[in-house]
Order: sequence, then C-alpha cells, then structure tokens
Amino acid sequence: MQPAPFPSPQRPATKPNSGKNHKAIDEIRRDLEAVFAAPIMAHANWGVVVRSLSTGETLYERNPDKLMVPASNMKIVTLAAAARVLGWDARFTTTLETDAPIESETLRGDLYVRGGGDPTINLRNGRGAAVFADWAAALQAAGIRRIGGRIIGDDNLFDDEGLGAGWAWDYLEADYAAPVGALQYNEDVAALSVLPGRAAGDPAVISLAPGSGLTVVSKALTAAAGTPETIQYRRQFGAPVVEVTGTVPLPPAEPLPATEGVRTAGRTVAVVNPTAYFVQSLKDALVAKGIAVDGDAMDIDDLLAPA
Repeated sequence: MQPAPFPSPQRPATKPNSGKNHKAIDEIRRDLEAVFAAPIMAHANWGVVVRSLSTGETLYERNPDKLMVPASNMKIVTLAAAARVLGWDARFTTTLETDAPIESETLRGDLYVRGGGDPTINLRNGRGAAVFADWAAALQAAGIRRIGGRIIGDDNLFDDEGLGAGWAWDYLEADYAAPVGALQYNEDVAALSVLPGRAAGDPAVISLAPGSGLTVVSKALTAAAGTPETIQYRRQFGAPVVEVTGTVPLPPAEPLPATEGVRTAGRTVAVVNPTAYFVQSLKDALVAKGIAVDGDAMDIDDLLAPA
C-alpha cells in the first residue's frame, strides 16, 4: 500500500471569493504569501486559516491541517472560550470569611480568604494594593484591630495542578511560567532585585519579595562601574531554589541624571505556591494598615485538621 501523500502547504479557499470584495481578498492573499515567502521565514512552520466572520468563507489557508504546539496565541482561543461559557458580564468573587467572635477589637480565630480565580489582583495600576486596602478598611469597620489566629487561603475552587501540560522544567522560574490557582496575587510572580555591593568583587545584594516560597542561592558578584550587567537566574530542578549568577556593576562615579533613576538588575520570578504567596501578601498589607496578625499565613491544604 502506498503511503498517503502529505497535504500540500497551501490549498485553495473552500468557497470561491465573489462580489466586490474579491480584489481586496486577492490582495490579502498576495500580502500574506509575501510575508511567508520572505527569506527569514525559510526555516519556520506556519499554520494559518483566515475566514470571514460574516460569510464563513475561507479567505486564506496555509498548512490548515498540520498540528502545531500553540504559543501565546492560545490566549485568544482561551479568552473566546471563557467569554462564550461565562459571558462578558461574569465577575470573579473573592471573600473574607470567619466563624470566630470579635472581642476587644480582636478576631479570636482565623480569617479565611476564599478565592474565585480573580486574575486582576495585581500591581497593575495599583489594583492589588487598592483591594487589600479596601479589605483592611472593612475589617476595621467591623471593629477588628488584631487577628488572633491565622490568615488561611481557601483555593479549593481550583485543583492544585498549577502548571500546564507540556511545560518544560528549565523555564519554571520565568514569569511567563507562573502557576495558577483560585487565589492569585500579582500574576503569581515575585520581584527579585540584585544590587551591587560596596566594592568590585563583593557579593551582590539580593532581595526577593516575601511569600514566593523560593530560597535564593546567590553566586552573583559586584563588578566595576561601566561594565555590563550579566545577571542570570535559574530554578534548580526538583527544589524551590533560585540560583543567581553573574555580575552587577557599581554605579558610575558621576551621579545619573534624575530622569534615568537607579540602575538595578531586576527580574520577576514565578512563585512556588500561588495561595501561600497571596495570603502572605495580604498579611503584610494588613499589618501595614495597622491590623496586627498573630498567626501565620497558610494554604488551607497545609492545615493539620480540616477547616
């Protein structure tokens, strides 16, 4: 038996173009062919299908049946599916809950945060800080100045599989590989900053936002002023450890113009446990707003007894 031939890289439209738009459609096809025929595309694979929203006519195809691993364009399909199933008016709900009494301005027990998958509690436009400030004000309005127990994150709306199928181990520290969960703060990435020491050859000064669940092992050094910054970081396989290497230069002898700001080697790294990161960030925000918290910030899955 002869093997079936591979499909041709391009097939004609499934419906003939017709009407006054045929000239524009032909121009689109020529323009797309020019893009894909460019020398820089010689080693690339493309799968493209362009259809008319009004008629369903296939205006252009290139490798329409070839299976490919999706990249960031998968976000478009995901958004379309979510909008179709949930509707554009859907809202995410995150609630503070407790069964403990309030006595002498103290909540005599644990404060729970029940997550609904809201992805917008982040640093963009200060939204995360605004949400936490609103919650602090609500607690204070309820007469609470101290939480005598713990802050516990309830993430049970989602399962605990935060990583996607097919993700590679060698980029799990990257911000684009952050895990997901029912409680998410700052898109589940934490700020890692690298500052120079006092003199060339000194260890660099490393800081990582609290709650990330990561331990930093630094081999980074301070370099002379004017040398390039070469900071690299990687997540150790099988361990919540981020290793930082490379050099960060001393500042120049002459002060930088005010418009340039302070030069640091900043990175954002994916956290280990989104829920733990969320509740630790909430605890820090409440303390900053004058609400003391006696207990730890915890993932509900880490409780020794059921909640």
